[in-house]
Amino acid sequence: MKPTLLLALFSASAFAFSGVAAEAADAPLPFTPPAGWPNALAAGAPLMPQAKLTLKGPKTGDTVSQSVVIFTKTPTTGALEDFANQGRLGLTMMQGSVTGQRAGTICGEPARFTTARTAIGPRPMLIEQSFVVDHGAGYATTYVRDGAAAADPKIEATIAGLCPAQIDSGKTSELPPGWTATIGSTLNMLGMWMNPNAPGSMINLLSMPYEGKTLAAFSPSSFQNLGASNPNSPAFTVDGVTDGTLCNLPARFFTSRVVMSGVTMTMKQEAVLANGMLYILSYGRIGTQAEDPTGVAAMKTLCPRT
Repeated sequence: MKPTLLLALFSASAFAFSGVAAEAADAPLPFTPPAGWPNALAAGAPLMPQAKLTLKGPKTGDTVSQSVVIFTKTPTTGALEDFANQGRLGLTMMQGSVTGQRAGTICGEPARFTTARTAIGPRPMLIEQSFVVDHGAGYATTYVRDGAAAADPKIEATIAGLCPAQIDSGKTSELPPGWTATIGSTLNMLGMWMNPNAPGSMINLLSMPYEGKTLAAFSPSSFQNLGASNPNSPAFTVDGVTDGTLCNLPARFFTSRVVMSGVTMTMKQEAVLANGMLYILSYGRIGTQAEDPTGVAAMKTLCPRT
């Protein structure tokens, strides 16, 4: 697999539980991208799926154990099995262990179903996915829930009854008590800029609503323990976490490494909180590559409007 795709997949899967999706940004960006680095999303070839609908279960006081269902759509020219395999690859890169696969149908169309187990820190999580291809687009449904809790039969019935056309429209049947529906995703990728002079090097920008007043609770350190028992998982290490400010706003800075398919990748990330939104800017590169000065300079320009 090419290093560029490896890093893109890691960037996507690192936030998979929050429902990351590519989304074109019409508003001005809160940072200045490096000159000459093309935006892979703006080029009309998104590397990530578009979230069409997100369902969230009742709040439990523990956001990790809150059930989430994400419906995504991805343009594809491939066959159903290829599309499903891409989804399974994402599970593996999130250090999930696939526990079951089967064929079936969704709204009369051939479909594939996958179940997997992983963990966020000490908490086991269960992931159920379905995949169907319709009119040149792949539709994936991801149901993430506490691994120690039973599935909600009413929400599973809702999932089974949503055909691609309904997913596109964002319409759902009546939801069980405590469940809410949101068009799109709560976490979006606003851009992915590729370094033309260093294959595998990129900068991406994410945004998400954030209820906290500080960034004390925000850390990628839990990824270190995701599916630690899976020998096929990539080795992910957080090297440093520091607090500071960017543009006079609260900020948290991370450095990390991930080893995938024998390739070590280095990442620098910064999270800035502004107006109830969290902006996460990441610069990733192959470990043997030197830092690009233009990429480093771009990371210093993150400044959301207040």
